[in-house]
Amino acid sequence: MIMTIDNEIIGWIEKADFDCLPQALKSEFLDKVVIMRTVDNQIQFKVPCSEDAYNIEKKLKAWRKGKDSSAARQSALNLISSGQNCDEDIDLIFEAQQGLCYYTGKPLTREPKNYEIDHILPVGAGGSCWPNNIALCLREINREKGNRGKREIFQVLKNRFGAEWYEVQRNFCKEIDRKRAAIDRRRRKIIQGRLSTLERKLQDRFLDTTIEYAISDNDIELIVNDISILFPSGFIRSKGCYSPDYIGGIISSVSQSTM
Repeated sequence: MIMTIDNEIIGWIEKADFDCLPQALKSEFLDKVVIMRTVDNQIQFKVPCSEDAYNIEKKLKAWRKGKDSSAARQSALNLISSGQNCDEDIDLIFEAQQGLCYYTGKPLTREPKNYEIDHILPVGAGGSCWPNNIALCLREINREKGNRGKREIFQVLKNRFGAEWYEVQRNFCKEIDRKRAAIDRRRRKIIQGRLSTLERKLQDRFLDTTIEYAISDNDIELIVNDISILFPSGFIRSKGCYSPDYIGGIISSVSQSTM
């Protein structure tokens, strides 16, 4: 937000937003403004030139609009994608990739972080959030890959780097895929263990009810007295998935409706 106060052009930006600005926009921002102070996680600044103020505000608004659109799109995709992974899985995948980009083989760095999490089969194409569908790749390659699948992006890179490079990278990826599959099995086993523990607690609460609570294919299924309830794909990543009260409420409703 930028406005004129006492003939001075004054603006504020959230510190969290400032930290997320693209490097080029951040550099332009710092070049054109004078930082005054930071209060309650807001950076207050003034802009000596009115034309600079107009251009900066225009670019910040465009950036925020794109950020909001991206967040909304990601929220929608979360509802349709099955599976779950956690920071521990990502660390194991980083080790499996030997700290190298899955698609190019170039080094990944944590400080500063130059990589992103990629869904090998894009979520929009039915890809899951299970570790088996997760790779770590350079930020610019992830942007270039976009909604392409693995085969498509590798064809682009093969044309760029050559057939010999492609064969070496493909063999490297095969070994990573084997290790990632083991990480995937481990995560599924952990989640199934949590669901089984919850199932036992619920069975103790509802003694006259037959309850099964488990991963079915890639999603979560609750069976109450032979009545199957298949939850939305993203449910596995919600707190309700592991809540005795929430799942217990569903069981009570199903039990009452069948009486």
